[in-house]
Amino acid sequence: MNARALPWLLILAALGLLLWALPRSNVMERLSPGPAVTLSSNEIFRTQRPTTFRIERRGGVLGEQTLGIGTGFFIDPDGTALTAYHVVEGGQSFQALTPGGRRYPLQVVGFDAQSDLAVLKVKARGPVQATRIAHRTPRVGERVLAIGNSNGEFLQRRSGRLLRLDVEAIRADFPAGTLELDAPLAPGDSGGPIFDAAGEVIGVVSYIRLQNEELTSYAIPVRADAQLLADLRAGEKRDVPIIGFTTFSSGGLPPEGYRELGLQADYGVIVGEVTPGGPAERAGLRSARSAGNGVLGTPLEADVITAVDGHRTRDYDELVQVVRQKRIGQQVTLTVQRGSQTLKIRLRLGARADVVGR
Repeated sequence: MNARALPWLLILAALGLLLWALPRSNVMERLSPGPAVTLSSNEIFRTQRPTTFRIERRGGVLGEQTLGIGTGFFIDPDGTALTAYHVVEGGQSFQALTPGGRRYPLQVVGFDAQSDLAVLKVKARGPVQATRIAHRTPRVGERVLAIGNSNGEFLQRRSGRLLRLDVEAIRADFPAGTLELDAPLAPGDSGGPIFDAAGEVIGVVSYIRLQNEELTSYAIPVRADAQLLADLRAGEKRDVPIIGFTTFSSGGLPPEGYRELGLQADYGVIVGEVTPGGPAERAGLRSARSAGNGVLGTPLEADVITAVDGHRTRDYDELVQVVRQKRIGQQVTLTVQRGSQTLKIRLRLGARADVVGR
């Protein structure tokens, strides 16, 4: 044997022993094409339902009315939890209701509005039962199970399969790169966990599409080793810029549709209601109103946004795509059709949490 080759052989042998000594579970998680353990739907539901809770948005005169519901789930025995950001966006008071009937006030620790994820915290008297987030990327065709609060039910299961990965969002104000499922989800399930066949979380329910009488569900993918999750647990809050209004028609209209409404525009985003105190109101945008003092069938008086910084905005999605490329506090110029006038209106974009939470 060549004497000069001996040191290299010793190094390779040492590396081989080091790799053999690595934890087998970590290696298998990276190499495994699917869950290493397969549980029945009944077993997943039985063991994981205690880790979930209903989120109630509280309000009213005494704060005792439930104004909206969603779903969340514990990811740490210390009371740290996860949900979709839109479930807790813009509210001041939220409560968690567990399967055992316990109520806890919820605090938003961190959020990412673009990814539609939020980390929450409850102050429990002791450790809570928490679920596990998977360390792997899911596969198309996997069996999945969701737990949520839709259709007036309390933390019930919805089963289905994973149809596609990394799906483009159907709306610009929802996150891209989502998981598409055929599980029959509905409002109230938002923020709930998507479990794989091993009973580990691979996604968080974000939005539901109804098309041709068929429901398709979408979830934000999550991994235990994701940097985003660590950042949100550390309290990072990532907002998005907005103008501050609701739209009269999110999908846009054909040219004749605008004329039927009495508007002198062929395309654009019709401003429905301007958010009080937001950037749009401060800049002088107007809420839509009937030209006939509310009489049905009369023409509409409304501002129509046809461009942002010169970029044509034929519908709401195009407007959101342009605005999301800007920064909070950045000044933009809107091209607005108001009756027969074409206006240039300047405003500074606001943070969604500040504007929506007013």
